[in-house]
Amino acid sequence: FKQKTAYEIYQCDWSSDVCSSDLTEFGGDDLIHEKDVIKDISTKGDLTYYYSDDTEIKFGYEYKNLDISYRSWFGEDEQFRLIQKPNYLGLYTQVNWRPQRWVIAAGLRLNYYDIQREKYHLAPRLSVKRLLGEWSALTVSINRYYQFIYSINDEFSMRVINSWVAQDSTINTSYANELLSGFSTKLPYAIDLSIEVYYKQLYNLYVFRNDIVSFDMEILEPKASDFFDKTDAEAAGYEILLRRDMGKINGMLSYTHSWVIKQIANEPRYWANWDRRHNMKLVLNWRLNKKWDFGTTFNWYTRLPY
Repeated sequence: FKQKTAYEIYQCDWSSDVCSSDLTEFGGDDLIHEKDVIKDISTKGDLTYYYSDDTEIKFGYEYKNLDISYRSWFGEDEQFRLIQKPNYLGLYTQVNWRPQRWVIAAGLRLNYYDIQREKYHLAPRLSVKRLLGEWSALTVSINRYYQFIYSINDEFSMRVINSWVAQDSTINTSYANELLSGFSTKLPYAIDLSIEVYYKQLYNLYVFRNDIVSFDMEILEPKASDFFDKTDAEAAGYEILLRRDMGKINGMLSYTHSWVIKQIANEPRYWANWDRRHNMKLVLNWRLNKKWDFGTTFNWYTRLPY
């Protein structure tokens, strides 16, 4: 039985793993200030039961107590202050079954989020893999995901920073359906090849309302619906990955071709500001001896619309 408990405080305006500042300012003398503080108390645990040689059952839980404060003010005038204190609980179970040349994983996750109208959400997941010979396999999976904390997207101007807020009872839950199919095999020189094709439907994503940048008064008892408009999106693409983990020279080469298109209400559909058509990444490592390793990374991509 694995148990993990953590108390973390983030003071972030940047969507990075390490946040060093909780305040961002723009505009010279007449400053725009934004402050986003997240306090996160979390605990989670996982348990695996080995039912037989080809069957295992996994159980787990995750609990979060969150305290989120997002403020913005212009000069001396506070534009808005959004205070949220949600609780989240996730329970899951998954069965992994390996009959002969098949690998089947079926799971179900129950999410509980206490500050929404619909507090309970079920997320089923299914993955089926067919082994082809000793080194090759075909995989198909279908998944449902829910998200209760989201980063703010501003479709009307480029944001240098990302701020994070939680959903409440005035807006609907963000969720996505994903269909994925893949093929993997081993090539000569210990090179692994995988090809994946995916399609996603994303619902209830949120962006700043167009008029949010113009108001200059404090909103009393603000709600998430006061600031955000709902959007839906579709994403699709494929990825080709070559990877070598053994030997003095190793690394990976990947290429992704993808599309992301969004829509706000009945407005025309448009390319999302995180749509990127081509993305190629090359990582090379050279192990000189037991003490010295050298590495280099090259990334090439196109089309990041704004």
